[in-house]
Amino acid sequence: MKIINSRFNRLKSIGNLLEEYDSKFNANPGDAAAKEAYLEKMAAFEILFQNILRPLHAYQIQEQQTRQLLQTQYDIALGRALAVAHQAGDVVLEQTLKSFKTGIKSGSYQKLRQKALFLCDAMAAHTALGTDMGLTSERLAQLRAAATQAETQSAERLKTFALRRMEREALKTLSKETQELLKMQIDWIVKDQAATAPELYQRYQHLRLPKKRKKQKVLEWQCDVSGVVKDQLTGAAIQGAVVSLVGYDTNAETDADGYYLLDELEQGDYVVSCVAYGYQIPETVSFSLGEQESTEVDFELVPLAAI
Repeated sequence: MKIINSRFNRLKSIGNLLEEYDSKFNANPGDAAAKEAYLEKMAAFEILFQNILRPLHAYQIQEQQTRQLLQTQYDIALGRALAVAHQAGDVVLEQTLKSFKTGIKSGSYQKLRQKALFLCDAMAAHTALGTDMGLTSERLAQLRAAATQAETQSAERLKTFALRRMEREALKTLSKETQELLKMQIDWIVKDQAATAPELYQRYQHLRLPKKRKKQKVLEWQCDVSGVVKDQLTGAAIQGAVVSLVGYDTNAETDADGYYLLDELEQGDYVVSCVAYGYQIPETVSFSLGEQESTEVDFELVPLAAI
């Protein structure tokens, strides 16, 4: 986010500068049109930028709370259901529930929901015995409601995260278009004003020329790699993970959504690594970038406590 934030601030400052010297552009219809086109793109850029600043971890916290509730209710219900199946002599059900009990704390969230719903359905054949042994219809209804709520929240989270990815892609595309507009039109318009408006020219040049990197030419959104870093067990985004290009002095820190972006890269072959406090270090990932190409590399990290 630091890279995007820096670029946004620079581009917004350019827009403010163009508005400040409005009269210099309005003297020529073509120049005025180019300025207005830039300001329109920056307005759209700002809306997208403000959207992605809103972290999505609230969805993850809500989902984690529901999972904890579902897990607690499921653990108790499973123990009672095993007793019911054994008392009823339902060997098949008892063996199935015993297989559920193996690795009860592991497995995916989806499997937990599926097992909870299966348990509720299976107990329908032993309603009276279940009630006598503490597995009442009310308790089963609560378990089913928790599983259904978890399913709904998971679907909403996936939809919201998919939308966020689309917003990020739209932001990258809009940034490229804005840079192209500057390069092909605004740069030349301002250069033409250098003699009559030297202050405009100097301030514009200062904003247009980012700090040069050693042994590297100034690049304008050539290639980039982005992705999301998540907890392998919970699916929660990991904030503060450091993603680096091996052999380069280039890295990025993930935001509240676990998102990172490494951009302004030249085409070529790269190796990317990821490190996060409290997690095992995953294997590096190799990838190649062609001209003007973008790619995605996601990481799912295993907590050290899970070793």
